[in-house]
Amino acid sequence: MPGLPYKILVISSCTGKKAHNPPGMLLLDDFRDRERLRLKEQELSGFMLPAVQMYTGRQHCFLREGLDLLRTMYGHGCIDLKILSAGYGLLDEEERIAPYNVSFSEMKSSEITEWALQLEVKEKLEQILVDYDLVFFLLGDSYLRALSLPVVTEERQKLVFITGWSCAELIPDLENYLVVGTAPADATSFGSALVSLKGRLFKLFCMEAVKDPDVLSRVFSDPEYLHCLLYRHRKEVREQCLNLFNEAEIPSCEEILAGARQTAEQYRRKFAGFIIKEKYLADNYRAGKQIRFFMPEWNDRVDPDYDFSGDLHMRGEKTPYEHDQYAHEIFPTPNYDGILVSLAVLDNGKKEQIGQDGIHRFLRFSEDRPVMADCGAFNYIAMEEPPFTTAEVLESYETLGFNFGVSIDHLIVGDFQRDPIIKRKRYEMTQRNAEEFINLYRAGKYSFKPIGVAQGWDPPSYRASVKKLIDHGYDYIALGSLIPKTSRQIYEIMRTVAPVLPEYIDVHLFGITRTEGIRSFHQLGATSFDSAGPLRQAWLSARSNYYSMERIEDSEFSSNGYKKYAAIRIPFVNPKYLPDSLVRELAELEQAALAAVRIYGKRQTDIADALHAVATYEKNHNDARFIRLENKLISEKKSAILAEEIEKLRRKKAKSELQLGHHKELYREVLEKRPWEKCDCTICREIGIEVIIFRGNNRNRRRGFHNTYIFNRQYRLAVSGDNNQII
Repeated sequence: MPGLPYKILVISSCTGKKAHNPPGMLLLDDFRDRERLRLKEQELSGFMLPAVQMYTGRQHCFLREGLDLLRTMYGHGCIDLKILSAGYGLLDEEERIAPYNVSFSEMKSSEITEWALQLEVKEKLEQILVDYDLVFFLLGDSYLRALSLPVVTEERQKLVFITGWSCAELIPDLENYLVVGTAPADATSFGSALVSLKGRLFKLFCMEAVKDPDVLSRVFSDPEYLHCLLYRHRKEVREQCLNLFNEAEIPSCEEILAGARQTAEQYRRKFAGFIIKEKYLADNYRAGKQIRFFMPEWNDRVDPDYDFSGDLHMRGEKTPYEHDQYAHEIFPTPNYDGILVSLAVLDNGKKEQIGQDGIHRFLRFSEDRPVMADCGAFNYIAMEEPPFTTAEVLESYETLGFNFGVSIDHLIVGDFQRDPIIKRKRYEMTQRNAEEFINLYRAGKYSFKPIGVAQGWDPPSYRASVKKLIDHGYDYIALGSLIPKTSRQIYEIMRTVAPVLPEYIDVHLFGITRTEGIRSFHQLGATSFDSAGPLRQAWLSARSNYYSMERIEDSEFSSNGYKKYAAIRIPFVNPKYLPDSLVRELAELEQAALAAVRIYGKRQTDIADALHAVATYEKNHNDARFIRLENKLISEKKSAILAEEIEKLRRKKAKSELQLGHHKELYREVLEKRPWEKCDCTICREIGIEVIIFRGNNRNRRRGFHNTYIFNRQYRLAVSGDNNQII
């Protein structure tokens, strides 16, 4: 088969997985010094390989398989490969390199720019591109940043970027640039893991080019045709084609292209919508108002002296409150700017204690950091009216020593929002309460600062409520009922509210943990927000228990591009309703699982042993859980309804067993990546691998404290406007 009339180039990223991982691998400092690099390469000479052979990550493997297909059909010279290395720079595939441990993904954006300049990445890329007609880029966020696009090209050249939609904003909207965007859901659709999706899509293109020689020329003349080629490889499309009884038609190429263009436009709007133009900036933002993060208080404390090896508390004669510590007592600096306390969760005994000492002393929280109080509207959401009077609330805020106090509101969410009569009633009730609150506040001698709540169900209703609060004289307002809303909906509310905000106003957003939108919310007037989401995900999430600063290159906007890991579930043995022999067996397996994970943490055993021990205990613990539930049913229920309930229980057990295999892959990932070793927080440094074990309050809440530390960094990155520079 003759060669091609045009030249093709692929530029891919290096991968973390390499053919050799010897001690003393090259690090970033080695690449900064040429003589040091030369000497280290001599030491590692026995491990050096051509770049194409050194990388063994799944994206690279798919890429090589695709290259082999094309080269077998059209000759080796039909397509070239360059690899963007965070250590070596832009590499030819045959260039010999030593194993190294450097990644652009672990650098701040300013560091990426600086290091890419030293490596002359853009300069070398522009020199290389001159010889090629069609260029594929298989790069994620950090590696695209290193290119500093746009680059100089000729009119004949076509550049195709196979990357996540979250990276699209880094690619110029130029006529000869095409983005083949991906979202996390596409990984399953194309039969790939997310991390290898770019390589998988390129291989599918190569398969089509081998089957039909006209494919390459068609893609060169119209790169958008790639969408049609790849669409037919989606799992759901292949299944539809195999189903003889399915009468649904496969979309035409024109329809596929129209859909692809629409998706691209939607994502462009999705990203551009959060970029606030100068004329839309709120006056309080222009005036320099900063934003603060408040942590809701739910008695989140841990035993600072907890014995993890024996799972024993070390409190002595002290009560949990006296001995245990809050997160802000463990970390050198609190991971939040203030604390939010809800009156609804304070019983009379606790109120009495706080009244004697003041809220700051009770929480052991610095007096120079604020504590805000609200009424806890979610606790009385089902009531027709809130269970407090304005006078009672004012008195409580003052007596307990809060810095800020919020007026009484009633949530407008779910069914309460769908009923026009109820939502209007709650809306007006919240407004009346706010008016009464500020009037009684002025009539009394209160030292805290009042905050008026604005409820609503759409942007105009929020704007009207905010305008009334400002007219009443509030200089701090809060927006409620935001938790169920998407970031886009909150953005639209803030866009509508921003024009009525004076420069002196403060605005609080209740229950919001949206790092992907927080900078825009700030620019539109928000000056504080609260959420316990990062803390509680440590034990409430099915798979996102441990936060990290690790970037996910192919993530949707809503995930903000940060990796979260599952914690390894090794729960305590519950002996209730179980025979003693089974309890003893479970206890042995439990301790074996804990020991295996700890030994792995010390690098004294391989991952297979740790996973086997955990999986064995998890399987037996799961079986025992359903034995316990069945025995409990038998002891409590009458025989007439027992059979039906036991059958339901067994179906539930079968479903749970399907999840165990998925757990194993999640556990493998966190053990392989060892994220606790890369974290510099107090928790990870002190307890090591214990932080990723899902087991009891003292591990789970500590992991939550770690998450709050990481979230605090992420939100500050987001607010700074530079995703890699903490303010």
